[in-house]
Amino acid sequence: MDSLADLPIKPNFSIFPSLEGKRICHATCGMNAAFYIASDDYKANDLGTKLYHECQLALQDEKSGQPLVDCILIAGGKPLYCHKIVISQRSRILDQMLILESRPQDPSYFPEVFIPGVSFCTMQDVLCFIYTDTVKNFERLSFEAILEMWGAANLLKIFKLMAICKNVLEIDHEYSIKMGNVTKSLLPSFSSDMGNALEDNRYSNVHISVEGKTLQAHECVLRCASKYFASLMEASKGKMSNRSRRIDLELPDTSYSSLLRLLLVLYTGYLPSCTQSDLLEDLITAHKYHLKCQGSIDGAIQVTPSNACNMLLLGVQVQSPRLKIHALNAIANNLHTQFASDATKLQFESMLSLCPPKIKDELFEKIKDINGLSCLIPKDRRDLAAAMLERSRLYKSSMEAKMANDLTGDSDAISMTHLFVLLLLVAAYVYLQRFPIIKTFIPILNSLVLIMTVIHLFRKIK
Repeated sequence: MDSLADLPIKPNFSIFPSLEGKRICHATCGMNAAFYIASDDYKANDLGTKLYHECQLALQDEKSGQPLVDCILIAGGKPLYCHKIVISQRSRILDQMLILESRPQDPSYFPEVFIPGVSFCTMQDVLCFIYTDTVKNFERLSFEAILEMWGAANLLKIFKLMAICKNVLEIDHEYSIKMGNVTKSLLPSFSSDMGNALEDNRYSNVHISVEGKTLQAHECVLRCASKYFASLMEASKGKMSNRSRRIDLELPDTSYSSLLRLLLVLYTGYLPSCTQSDLLEDLITAHKYHLKCQGSIDGAIQVTPSNACNMLLLGVQVQSPRLKIHALNAIANNLHTQFASDATKLQFESMLSLCPPKIKDELFEKIKDINGLSCLIPKDRRDLAAAMLERSRLYKSSMEAKMANDLTGDSDAISMTHLFVLLLLVAAYVYLQRFPIIKTFIPILNSLVLIMTVIHLFRKIK
């Protein structure tokens, strides 16, 4: 999913807004221009890449690959296999061509769309961009190849590819393509286009019944997103005489709103805004149907010291390593909050009783690493909650004892200081007795020695 934009010739901070939120894939510069290729919307790249891989499989082996696709593009006299829902959303020209070539009376018919004036290699690159927002080896293409690609993108009205080719071609001063200002709204990505596919029911071939409502989806998307749905749809198609007939699925014990949000994630790669409780519901649903968007959901869940115990149990239930690690860190870094009240203590003990032994060991090791309790771990694995509470108490007692020892050591140090000063005063007194001039200060020294002696004896008695 690459987009190309000009960089200023002289380095300055104005380039940072254009790079914000993007992953740089390639950058180059010349005598009078510089440009970068950055990926945006890369969360949706996984779906597009998998669907494009199906197109490549169909091209390599037509007999085994055709069931994966439902449309053929003819360019340069050669076929290119694709999915109707993808090309109809990515190009309004291809959408109009599909409507003209469709045969409603024959649902198993593969529409063949002819692309005039475009070579097979160029159309193959354009199709790759349609699915992935990326042109392979773009920096190695010749000027003529990029010019032909711009012509194909202009023919099919793929505005984002037009803008990329235009920016590259304008680097050359001899040739320049004059194209009107293309606003950001006219540069849709695979992610934004596929988000509109859920509202377009013309090519949907899967109906999902949830809570008495129906969601219309597409077989190719569900097949790439979940092995559970792939096997379920394969079993449903085995009972049908016509392969292209609509597939009806019924999902009991599933929330309609949760499944709708998950479908948006599958189609676009982005999670819609929702509450934390909705995220927890979506995570459980995604795990239930083995959806590959689970990683996008558990990363958005907030783990706090108050809900860390519940999040740890949920992370174990849905097999989410990220959520489990965040919960373990939250518990270990805020161990004192687990015993702040009877309610939190009861919650902590309940969590320990439900955790598998392996998770308990991980929790103990994490607590040892963070809180320094390695010497206080009991050798016998008695009741774990009681042992944890006992370790907390022992640790507190050891810290209090250490503070008391430090204070005693400080007192001894002060006492030795007083004794040393006293000895110095006595030595000075004996030495000054030899000088008649300083005898006037002898009473003062006597008073100081007496005071220091009394202070030293008093501290010793105390």
